[in-house]
Amino acid sequence: MKFHINEIKGIWCIVASILHLGNITFDEKTLDTQKNMPCSFENEKQLSKISELLCVELERLKIGFTHKTRKIGGQIYKTCMTKIDCQTLKY
Repeated sequence: MKFHINEIKGIWCIVASILHLGNITFDEKTLDTQKNMPCSFENEKQLSKISELLCVELERLKIGFTHKTRKIGGQIYKTCMTKIDCQTLKY
C-alpha cells in the first residue's frame, strides 16, 4: 500500500494506545461530585503511556476520561463522571 514510515508509526501508536486503554481502571474513592473531584486512576502508568503514544497532555487526557462537558445556554459546564460512566465512556 506504500505507506510512508511516519504513517506506519502513527498506526502502531494508535493500535498500542487502544491496547493500553483496556488496562485502564478507575478508583471511585476520590469521587466527590459536590467538590467536582473526579475518580482517580488505579494505574496511572498506563494512562501516561497512552498520553505519550498519542502526543496528548496527560492532564487533558485525565479530564477527558473523567469529566463530561456540556454547553447549556451559552455556558460550559464540566461535571465529574461516576466510575461506571468512566469505564463505559457514556457521554
